[in-house]
Amino acid sequence: MSDHDPSLEQAFNLIRKAFEKVADEAYARGQASERDRIRGLIASATVIHPPTVTVSPPTAKDRARKRAPKGSVATLIERSLKARGAWGATTAEIMGDRAGEAESLIQISSVRGELRRGAATGKYEENTSGRWFLVRFHDRNSAEGNPPTDPSAEN
Repeated sequence: MSDHDPSLEQAFNLIRKAFEKVADEAYARGQASERDRIRGLIASATVIHPPTVTVSPPTAKDRARKRAPKGSVATLIERSLKARGAWGATTAEIMGDRAGEAESLIQISSVRGELRRGAATGKYEENTSGRWFLVRFHDRNSAEGNPPTDPSAEN
């Protein structure tokens, strides 16, 4: 026998060809099977829609919500700033000066809005520390050279 047997080589080639044919067929079946599986998943998938938000009409409680009387915000701010003089007041201190039921309805956003509007018209002034002043009072005391005094020290 020689090292190279042609009949043995022929047998290996036949086996190799048969194996390649079987492998190719299995690969094709696998592709078709996977393609069918994916198509089935897509067909059976449910579309997820975002929830819809419904806005209900205002209730009687919403309509009955009380508001601060007109002009009460400006009155509160002026009273608070006059009482504190050249010391001025922060928005939180102004809110702390609310008195009575009507002023208790005043919201801090209303105070801030009124202060911004008043600053635009020259009625109020804010320093870098966030303290607010009545402009006429602040200017008068600045011109006279009066130093600010802490209003809590007077009590």
